[in-house]
Amino acid sequence: MVELTNRNATPSVVGFHFQDLVGLMLLLDLEKVKNIKTITIEGEEDIEIKNVDSTLEYYQLKATTKPFEAKMTKPLKDALVSLNDDSVRATENGQDVAMLAYVSNSNKPLGIQKNSEIFAQSYGNYLFADLPIEQQKQITRYLPDGSVIDLDKFHVMKVHFAGSDEQTRRIEVSNKVTEFVGAAGPSAIHMRDLENELIALVSQSAEEKRAVVSKEDLLAHAVVTEIFQTPNWDDFFDRYDVDPGNEAYIKAKYSEMNEFILSNFTVVSVIRRDYNDFIKVNPNLPRRERKIKFVNDQVELVKSRLRLTEERDNDIAKLISEVVITSATTYDKVKEVVGL
Repeated sequence: MVELTNRNATPSVVGFHFQDLVGLMLLLDLEKVKNIKTITIEGEEDIEIKNVDSTLEYYQLKATTKPFEAKMTKPLKDALVSLNDDSVRATENGQDVAMLAYVSNSNKPLGIQKNSEIFAQSYGNYLFADLPIEQQKQITRYLPDGSVIDLDKFHVMKVHFAGSDEQTRRIEVSNKVTEFVGAAGPSAIHMRDLENELIALVSQSAEEKRAVVSKEDLLAHAVVTEIFQTPNWDDFFDRYDVDPGNEAYIKAKYSEMNEFILSNFTVVSVIRRDYNDFIKVNPNLPRRERKIKFVNDQVELVKSRLRLTEERDNDIAKLISEVVITSATTYDKVKEVVGL
């Protein structure tokens, strides 16, 4: 799992680039995500997807700072060479390629051609066979000698990445996050937090030059974003009769626990499993009483799992247990949507 070293870092600090945007869009694609196993973002131009059916997808990214006027003939040629190399390597390794894609933010990703206006919208994905004939000819013209690229699997993608402010540059990611939240169920009021969290995830991986982001990472970051919203402190303090002298410590410590939970997300799964087992053993307890009894009974065990040792950490263990239980619906829905 990729650790988030600073949850509060803005994307401009951790570095938000075209490859980050495309990688995150692919990870959040509701039509693709169930079949995705991992996404590897390598350098500035390469994305590789390994699917659960063992097939591979290769994406060559070519961004320009002048998307409305750039001449993209050379980037197209370079992308085709790289995709051909990917195809050769996959064949040599006995691996099946499901998709090859040339991705650009340019309005003319194939150069100045008739019908280039099809790429004027902020997003477009065209299979080779669906492109106008002029565009098809441009691609075949620049295929490398001896090309093994399967044009039946070749796509040209346009993804908007331009503008004078961050919101404009991020518009396509924002759209994908909105779709994901609508399907997976995290609170819409936390949508911006989730967007920043996921951008930080892929941005950090890209800064490491080569890192793998998995669906498990997506699940962890979506659920932890939901968990680490501000709890109803007064309600929690009253319900568990918290010592007023420990309240400030609990608030401070709670905000520090997100990195540990992200790096040790199995703790969330284990607490949920134990609570489900507790319900089976205590089916007749009223819902509120059942939750409180479980949280109190599990204090020492949860403290151990959270690697907490101080007496005052008892309340932190209780709080983590309660928010994990409360976020169960989000956990289950996100898990279903991403296919885990």
